[in-house]
Amino acid sequence: MRELPGDIVLDGEAVAHCEKGLPDYNALLGRDGCASAILFAFDLLMVDGDELRPLPLRSGKEALAAALRGPPAAIRHVEHLDGEHGPAACLAACKMGLEGIVSKRADIGKNP
Repeated sequence: MRELPGDIVLDGEAVAHCEKGLPDYNALLGRDGCASAILFAFDLLMVDGDELRPLPLRSGKEALAAALRGPPAAIRHVEHLDGEHGPAACLAACKMGLEGIVSKRADIGKNP
């Protein structure tokens, strides 16, 4: 796997992908034999000791996009959707049988 730049702390979720190409929680737990685990990265919390949590989410997302340019196949950058798309994203996740979505306020910092 290609090295990531610097010392970073990501916020994300590890999932296993199976036959349909959808995340499968049970597969991640090793219950059904599916193999590949992927980290979906939502936010960048720290870079080389610099705290990004006090900054608004948008700042962390921008830093994450820069840090993950050409990321290893096992890490995927999750694009930001503005609030107006939240209900549609939640409905789509339900229709696909997913557990849910990750939602964060974009205009405030994150608690350390």
